[in-house]
Amino acid sequence: MKIISSKRRVELQGCFNFRDLGGYHAGDEQTVEWGRLYRSDTVHNLTASDARKVRREIGIVTVIDLRSAREKYQHGTGLLALPPVHYHHLPLLKWQGRAADWQHWCPSLDMSECYLTMLEEAGETIARVVKLLTAPEAYPAVFHCMAGKDRTGVLAAALLSLLGVGDEEIIYDYALTEQYPDPLSDRVRMAGSSHTPEHCPPPEILRAAPETMERFLAKVREKYSSMGGFAMAHGVATDDLLRLRENLMSPAVVAVGRG
Repeated sequence: MKIISSKRRVELQGCFNFRDLGGYHAGDEQTVEWGRLYRSDTVHNLTASDARKVRREIGIVTVIDLRSAREKYQHGTGLLALPPVHYHHLPLLKWQGRAADWQHWCPSLDMSECYLTMLEEAGETIARVVKLLTAPEAYPAVFHCMAGKDRTGVLAAALLSLLGVGDEEIIYDYALTEQYPDPLSDRVRMAGSSHTPEHCPPPEILRAAPETMERFLAKVREKYSSMGGFAMAHGVATDDLLRLRENLMSPAVVAVGRG
């Protein structure tokens, strides 16, 4: 079944990559339920009207912030993180340097290598996210970083894989980021102390190329057999995975008509 991206994205003024993770298939009989779990970019930039929309129309009750402490300090948490929404700061990346210094953390220009490093550094954090999402009262929930591509993309891939979604749809979801306006990319390019090309990050790290996610998923399988194997090696129990699936999966017929 072809997923229509325009049905998936939530139109907001303050961020550009806020989208529903529902509708992806896990076998022939189940899909990820619509309206339960969202991924996003700069949630901290939501306007007052955005925050009202997300609270009232979507009903978000949990925000999971994957940014570093430095980013949180510089940019704040935003209006959506205020009570009664439950805000959780769970940094996914140990490296806290400037975007222009990315390669000091991960020398490879192959982003799939960087994603594997990120995943392995964040094993404990990913386990905490899974455990958080085992609670039925945590939904609807959204997780976000800055661009909504790398840290958010790794966590989205991990969660979808743990739910039983196949590689093709995980890759599709990752690549959707390239379809949306991304003003953050321009800010990232200018993140050096000097606005000259030598201070800007390589263009490879700004793309959401499908082959990047394809290689990343293959590397996870090569090293851990499966994403489930990785999760269990980092403290996720079988019962946690069962509860995660109970909270997020629904019969496939639910997705019909949503695109």
